Amino acid sequence: WFTIEPERVYTMRAEGGPAKRHVGWDLIAGVPISLKAGESVRLALEPAEPAAAPAESEEKAVLAVTQRLFDVLATRDTGTARDLFLPGGRFVGVSEKDGKQVIAERSFTEFLDTLPKGKKKLLERMWNPQVTIHGLLATVWTSYDFHRDNRFSHCGVDAFHLVKTEGGWKIAGAMYSVEREGCRSPLPPPGQTR
Repeated sequence: WFTIEPERVYTMRAEGGPAKRHVGWDLIAGVPISLKAGESVRLALEPAEPAAAPAESEEKAVLAVTQRLFDVLATRDTGTARDLFLPGGRFVGVSEKDGKQVIAERSFTEFLDTLPKGKKKLLERMWNPQVTIHGLLATVWTSYDFHRDNRFSHCGVDAFHLVKTEGGWKIAGAMYSVEREGCRSPLPPPGQTR
C-alpha cells in the first residue's frame, strides 16, 4: 500500500496491457475496469517519471536577479541596476527609532540617481531565501545583513516582488526591515571565511 498524491501523475498498467498515465485525482476517483464474472486483473501502479524541473530553473533565475541587485550595490553599477527593475517600482524600508515606526520610501529612479554618488563600500548578503512563483509573478523573502566599509550596519528581512517579462525576471518592488539589534547572521564577517 502507498498513499496516492492527488496532483502527482502515475503510470498504470494492467498485466499484459498498455501503460496509461493518470493524475492522482483520477485514481482516487476510481479507474473504471470492466471484468466478466470470474475474471480478475492485477494492476501495477507506479509514480510516473518526474518531469524536468522548470520550477527549479525559474527559482534560480529569480534568485539570480536578487543577487545581481546586491552585486550592483557593491559595484555601484547603475547600468546593470537599470536592467533589473520595472519602471515605476519602489523601495519601502521599515524601521523603528525612539520606539516609533519609521517608513522610508524611494523610487527605483531615486535609487539609481543616488547609487553612484556614495563613497562607502556596501555589502548586502542574504541567506535562507524563500521563493514563491506563480506564473509570471514571483516573490523572494529572505533574511539579510548589510555592511558599510566592512562594518556591520543592520540586518532584517527583504521582500522582493518580481514580474517575468520578455527580457526575463524584473524587480517590480521591494520592501525591507532595518534592524540594528538581535541580528544573528550565519555568514562570517566580511572578508573572513569559515
